[in-house]
Amino acid sequence: MIRRLPPLLALLLAGCTTWTQAQLDLTTQARRGVALAIEHTSGQQQTRDQLAALRRQRLDDAFDADVRDRAADDALTADWVIEHRAAYGAALDAYARHERAADAAAATASDNLAATDAALERLAWLQSIQFNWGQPRETKP
Repeated sequence: MIRRLPPLLALLLAGCTTWTQAQLDLTTQARRGVALAIEHTSGQQQTRDQLAALRRQRLDDAFDADVRDRAADDALTADWVIEHRAAYGAALDAYARHERAADAAAATASDNLAATDAALERLAWLQSIQFNWGQPRETKP
């Protein structure tokens, strides 16, 4: 048997319950959006990895082509190799710095998304308490 509430209180609670349910639904949708964003960042990491491999391969190919061209002209000297190896190393260092920065940015974005999801989860929990509090309770006979 359901306990009888005064009509005005029942009307207020029904409105609060609808409002709280709408908040819960919105929070659930926001968490789905965060989950999609997390999934998207995973795909971005794969793309960054493929791009880094492609850049490295192009740099290797360019260095090899320079050495072959120089050797074909019989102008390949130890000084030339040392100088160009240093330039090649500088390019590799620049790529490594770029990768570290991209990884740090991705980690920050991932942490931010995880924190947002945790906050939304806590909000949903608080809203569920409010929602359950507004529900009429059955009394035991």
